[in-house]
Amino acid sequence: MASNRFFNVLALLGASIPWASTWAEDHQAPFVSVADAIISMDYDQPDRSARNAVGQNILEATDDGGYADYTNCASRSAASNWTGLYAGINTGYCWTTFDTTVDPIGPAAEGDFVSQVSGVQAAGPLFGGHIGYNKQFDNSWVFGTEANFNGAGASGSKATVVPGRRAPPQVASTNLFSVTDRLDWLADVRLRGGRAYGSNLLYVTGGVAWEGISRLTAVNAEVAPSTYGQSATATRSGGRFGYVVGGGLEHMLTQHWSVRGEYLFYGFEQTNIDTAPWPQSSGAPKSAARITTAPNYVQAFQLGLSYKF
Repeated sequence: MASNRFFNVLALLGASIPWASTWAEDHQAPFVSVADAIISMDYDQPDRSARNAVGQNILEATDDGGYADYTNCASRSAASNWTGLYAGINTGYCWTTFDTTVDPIGPAAEGDFVSQVSGVQAAGPLFGGHIGYNKQFDNSWVFGTEANFNGAGASGSKATVVPGRRAPPQVASTNLFSVTDRLDWLADVRLRGGRAYGSNLLYVTGGVAWEGISRLTAVNAEVAPSTYGQSATATRSGGRFGYVVGGGLEHMLTQHWSVRGEYLFYGFEQTNIDTAPWPQSSGAPKSAARITTAPNYVQAFQLGLSYKF
């Protein structure tokens, strides 16, 4: 019958439209009865009662809310469930600038060099993981919290020859100021909030952050023309506390797997101060180089793969 062929077509569509096959099975009986009633009509007889009977059959056949179910089914296929615990991996790239100042303290240092500032640009890859939880409201709004930890391979160095305070031809007429900075890791705990558009989630994020840095600073005095020997060095390795803000787009691949891309801006407002003894003659008043690392700001773009439990 024609009605059966109609539902056979819907069954074939089920391979590409998940809800089509199920909907056809659930609603085949009432539509078959409608189609059979229409086919069985004798259109040669202008019998109003026959047409009324067909109308009654149509009303009864569709009274089970078939059209409403169709609409709900379509909306369910378009929506995704973001609620749940998830974990995954990150990879990306980050960059920052470290500004370091060296100031002389004491007669020997003050007689050799003046204050200097060096800006070191560091950039490199990120790799790590994340874990978090989302809660979806009204099929549209998604809010949650997330923790991240990434190892970083961002480093940079800069060496600058600066004038000394002693006039040539005396030694120590110049000094070599060198700095090596490295960003070792980034960690954060963030809130996330955004709007779901089917299988896509557009979100903003922000929270607290930490960074691990390593630094080697040296000021080398000229002991012979263009030869640098005596030096004051200082090293630092530790963490800094700050904040992070950003945003991203996440796409749900399946019920459990999703991918995302996000941009993050980190701010670390702390200032670190170290001192390094300055080479000097025996018995002379103590001198040193004071080394100050200013606040730094990290920008990062990262991709993530998540599994929702």
